[in-house]
Amino acid sequence: MGTYRFNVIDGNGTASFLGPRHASKMIAAACGANHRSLDSMLTYLRALDEVWALEVSAGLDAFDARTQGEDTGSSESAHRWQAPFRVVDEESRRQSMRISSLGLFVVNLRARRIVQVDNRSISLEKSGRGRVRRNGKPTRMMFRYSLSPEWELVP
Repeated sequence: MGTYRFNVIDGNGTASFLGPRHASKMIAAACGANHRSLDSMLTYLRALDEVWALEVSAGLDAFDARTQGEDTGSSESAHRWQAPFRVVDEESRRQSMRISSLGLFVVNLRARRIVQVDNRSISLEKSGRGRVRRNGKPTRMMFRYSLSPEWELVP
């Protein structure tokens, strides 16, 4: 199973994390629901895929705990960049722009823009639907999303 890399920009900075194939539509749904912070977005995503949303939250919490008062440097293993992290220096910025197997999305909550830097899987549209997950597995329940005209979807 492949993954996307998502970089989410809000008023507190940029967070970078991996997500499954279906996550692009879930991210679009959170944007369409007008979430303006990563924390708010992750709370919303829990209703659509609790397992994944909690993994991202826990990973960012672990990053924050690990790097509090430390130089993040690039001396740690490449595995570190598979876990969620925050962009705090040039190395983390460089790693955040590494394309994952399905592609790379930059989601700017402040500017209301989703940039599909590289999308090798799902054709993301300004409106659509996706499947809700429970315990990490797809259910019969569907969700719909629609990005308002203020949102720009590139390309």
